[in-house]
Amino acid sequence: MNTAGRGELQGEPKGYFVVVPAAGEEQQTNLRDMVSRLWRGKFWIAAAMIVFGGLAVAHAIWSVPVYRSSAVLAIRTDSADAGSALRGQLGGLGSIAGIGLGQASGKRVEFIAYLQSRALAKEFVVSEQLMPVLYASRWDAAAKRFRPGEAPATGDAVEYFMRSIRSVSVETLTGLVTVSIEWTDPQLAARWTNAYVALANRRLRDESIATAKQSIAYLNEELTRTALEPVRQSLFRMLESRLNEVMLATVQRDFAFKFIDPAEPSEPRNFVRPRRALETLIGLACGFAFGAIFVFWRYPQARRETETR
Repeated sequence: MNTAGRGELQGEPKGYFVVVPAAGEEQQTNLRDMVSRLWRGKFWIAAAMIVFGGLAVAHAIWSVPVYRSSAVLAIRTDSADAGSALRGQLGGLGSIAGIGLGQASGKRVEFIAYLQSRALAKEFVVSEQLMPVLYASRWDAAAKRFRPGEAPATGDAVEYFMRSIRSVSVETLTGLVTVSIEWTDPQLAARWTNAYVALANRRLRDESIATAKQSIAYLNEELTRTALEPVRQSLFRMLESRLNEVMLATVQRDFAFKFIDPAEPSEPRNFVRPRRALETLIGLACGFAFGAIFVFWRYPQARRETETR
């Protein structure tokens, strides 16, 4: 059996044979094919890169530059720190009177949340009369009103202001807050940034004074009702704390946010958009991609046609 088997294998092979190339050879063949097709369409690719790159350069040159003004702020928690000195002495009575005991961190969160709030953004847009500026293309300067049917809603203006113009960031390590305004006029951007922080300080100061005055009225009423000297001494300390808060809030212009670096107008050349170099690179990349797709469609069998010739 073994001899017969060996005899069958002797002589020339008969039948059809298919040569299967190795995986590495097939990958090299496909790569050569792609390079060959790209090389054949190099002029198409170059033309597409010139067109897309030129459009990108034109857009970068003719776009209106946008400037950014930023103010760096430190959060003041003097009122909360003053109240924390009475921790453990006043018990629940302090909470009833509205004194935050040891809640400096809570004040920080409250101040930052208000700085980022929609309520503050809306009041700023309305008080500064920003809608004619934000939608200048719809504003009729001669008639001092929006064109008929083109008046934007206040809510849309606030959303636009919060999404595209104003930004608030907090540095984790130092706790400093940065408020930034981006606009086409660097002078306006700087003025708006400082005015926005000033408005936040005024509103938080007014709220603090109103709350402290309510607490003072409550404490004075309690003093008239009690005759126990220890309780009266505690009430006097609480009253003194609230009076100090009213005094601080009245004299401190930067009640919640202290300016470390106020916003200043940017130099005309220091705009943040458009990014001309980046836009040019993106345009060239898009041109190359578009040209390559067209070449692969135009020359689907570059290698086989070359071999046939």
